[in-house]
Amino acid sequence: MRHEVSPSWTLSVDEGGQRFPFCAEGCKARFLQNPRANGQAYFDEHCACKTTMEDCDCSHCTGAFEPCPRGA
Repeated sequence: MRHEVSPSWTLSVDEGGQRFPFCAEGCKARFLQNPRANGQAYFDEHCACKTTMEDCDCSHCTGAFEPCPRGA
């Protein structure tokens, strides 16, 4: 069974210029085991460049740990 939760800023982590909110301490702890890899997965999932510009050379698409400047 899946539970709907609201993320909490009190359980947030700032990483790579982005604030990541978490619903529970366990989720935050999993993120903190490897924040760059987990954060990069989030950035990549919310990248609009991949769907609109095949050869994008923005810093996100060339490997910088940061949100996609075009958003999703």
